[in-house]
Amino acid sequence: MLSTMSFPFSLKLLSDKFFPDIPSASGIAYTGGTYYVIGDDAARVFCLDTQWNIVSTITLTDFEGYRIPKPDKADWEAATLVDIKGVRYLLALGSGSKSPQRDLAAIINLTVQPLAAELKQTGTFYGRLRSEGLAALNIEACAAIDNRLLLANRGHLAHAYNTLLLCDHAEIWAGDAHARQIALLLPQAIGTFNGISGLAYDPRTDRLFFTTSAEATSSTYDDGEIGESMLGVVLNAGQRLKEKTIVPDHLVHLSSVSALFYQQKIESVCLVSDGEDETIVLAADNDNGSSHLFKLKIVDQ
Repeated sequence: MLSTMSFPFSLKLLSDKFFPDIPSASGIAYTGGTYYVIGDDAARVFCLDTQWNIVSTITLTDFEGYRIPKPDKADWEAATLVDIKGVRYLLALGSGSKSPQRDLAAIINLTVQPLAAELKQTGTFYGRLRSEGLAALNIEACAAIDNRLLLANRGHLAHAYNTLLLCDHAEIWAGDAHARQIALLLPQAIGTFNGISGLAYDPRTDRLFFTTSAEATSSTYDDGEIGESMLGVVLNAGQRLKEKTIVPDHLVHLSSVSALFYQQKIESVCLVSDGEDETIVLAADNDNGSSHLFKLKIVDQ
């Protein structure tokens, strides 16, 4: 059984919604009243309003089917908002778990209509990560911290390591991008691997939120049986990211918040602030071609 640590606040499930028509949600970001959802085998970004109605999509590739076949997909696993040269972008990253198909980034300028994606090659940067010890590359999450980009590399049973990668800037497709590796230590259970799946940084409180999901697989390519998902927090993240190893300050089983989280493979987390209210939105992909969103309220204790 995976262990947990006491949480500094209580969590209450406010709402959830199942999406049979959004494939494989693996990344979510929110700004200006719009949620942006990416799927690891989706050809489009799905744009949702505050009531989680699909209002538009943004094309990533010209594939016309519902789910891109596994050998061909870019494996869009990570999404966040970044500021580049004073312009706000939505950034999506391929996992890098298969080269060159998954050595990609997509940037979407959110200040220009209509919204359109520009694809960037990340092969040079991902190749550098592989040569620096991350042979089992599997980028699952990203978050902007100041002018830098934090990535999360997920391990598996045969490579039982979760690694945070603090990049010196957000434009990792540029040739001069470098990253420092930080080991993230998570509790593990026999027969499955508890891997990091989502990241979100709150600059107001300097808290780094992350999600994990347990899966019985020994590969960055193949899926396995789904286990527990968890939500964790690293406090004083700006300072903690200077360390070589991080042990989370708090972890909670999401199934202890609501039974609806049972066997939900949580893939991403984003923070939504509305005045004094702060909520966490989680995205689940259960490897069956559908998606599920959950909204949780944070109540500080």
